[in-house]
Amino acid sequence: MKRILQLVIYFLLIGFSACKKEKSDEATFLAISGKWFQERNWSDDIILREVYEFRNDHTFERTAAAIDKTDGKIKGYINKTTASFSIKEDSLVLKGLKMYGVKTYGYKKLEELESISEYNKQSYKTVFSADKDTLTLLFYCPPNANWIFPRLTRVNKH
Repeated sequence: MKRILQLVIYFLLIGFSACKKEKSDEATFLAISGKWFQERNWSDDIILREVYEFRNDHTFERTAAAIDKTDGKIKGYINKTTASFSIKEDSLVLKGLKMYGVKTYGYKKLEELESISEYNKQSYKTVFSADKDTLTLLFYCPPNANWIFPRLTRVNKH
């Protein structure tokens, strides 16, 4: 009887542990869902605006647009990445990445970007601000070469 009780307790502990991990993954998924952006100077007259969108169907899209500094309008797109994504604790995994871009210098309409390359998988560590309005992604590279993305800001809250 004592052995049966020990087994029951053991399985209950495993069950609660698994539920806690799933809740953690779900919390990270909810926190990352939506649009994020960052902007930086690209040239004297152009701002580069990158928009990262994590959709509820676990698809991801990143676009990089050239914005005219004088009127704030989009002049064209430099590149785009699409993928599916999954969350495991604080890790973000992008799978089936497809990258599109301009094969020469400049920018084009989004639908005119050409297929450049495909990757099987990329992994990142996610770090959120306390209010979940900023996101930092750490890209896992070879030893001593990790790269931190500039901080992304949430476009809209859901």
